[in-house]
Formats: sequence, structure tokens, C-alpha cells
Amino acid sequence: MSNWNLIVTTAEGKYTQALGFLARFGVVKPTSYYNVVMMEVHNVPQLMESLAQEWENRGGRLLLLQRVVPMSHTFNFMDHQAFGARAVEILSGWTDRLAGKTFHVRMHRRGFKDQLHSEQDERFLNAAIVDATTQCGNPAAVSYEDPDMVVAVETIGNQAGMSLWPREDFQRYPFLHIR
Repeated sequence: MSNWNLIVTTAEGKYTQALGFLARFGVVKPTSYYNVVMMEVHNVPQLMESLAQEWENRGGRLLLLQRVVPMSHTFNFMDHQAFGARAVEILSGWTDRLAGKTFHVRMHRRGFKDQLHSEQDERFLNAAIVDATTQCGNPAAVSYEDPDMVVAVETIGNQAGMSLWPREDFQRYPFLHIR
């Protein structure tokens, strides 16, 4: 499956309703993982603002959705080495935004159980960011308490997506659930 830029986890028992709701915003692509869909959304800011409004109207919860995470970069990989190489390449494009900031990587893996390991890969990517920002003279620091930035990584089988979120965004959109 290609051409996706969003991962959604639906609320328990709300999968079918969630698919109908999400179809207003783009192409919904069911996956083989329980309550998880991929989407191709052309206007991500509109979707995020609509969900933020619904979140506020419903007292801090969405009835149909648990997590919604847009991805700015998506790619396919065949093994752990290819995943790591492409992820580091994407991170290198964010060095200037991460330099001097506190951050951490949050990874949600679905599939590739024997090759990808969320906690190990998070540590690897955290170290890659620290190394890259140190080389440019303004090191970033890993922090899990109130970080300036969070790198979201989502995998579905041999497909991955990554995005970088500043504090203002993950506070504005708590349904990201990336912290």
C-alpha cells in the first residue's frame, strides 16, 4: 500500500463508524492490524482542526478515535538496516529544527516483530539526533518530561511514517498521543 500520510487507531467497537467519519477527510485504507487504518489526506490541517474542535466539544475525548498521527514522510523498507538508514536520512533533514532542543522519539511498531524493536529503535534514533546536532555545534538533549519536540515513528508491516511535532502542536492536538 502506498500513498498514505496518516495513521489512525479507532476506538474499541467503533471501527465501522470511524471509517465513515474519516472518509470525509480522505481515502481510508484498512490494514490487517486491529482497529488501525492508514489514510491519504490532502488537507491534514483541516482534519486536525476539525478533530481539535470535536475534542474540545466532547470534554477532552473523541468518541470514534483513539490516536490520529499525520506523517510528513513515508517509506517502504525490507529489513531493519534499510529502516534505520532511511529513518536517519529523514532525521538529518530535521537537524536544524532539533538543534539545541529537548526531544524524544516515540515509535509504534506493527509487524516486523523479529526485526524492529520499538524501544531499541527509539534509542538508536535518539542517539542519531544527538550525534547530528552535536556535529553541527548545537546538541539536542533527550527528554521525556515536557520536550520541545517529539519525533513520531509509525510502522505497519514494511511501511513506515515519520513526523516531527513541536510542543505547541502535541499540546494543541492531544489525540496525537505521541508523548
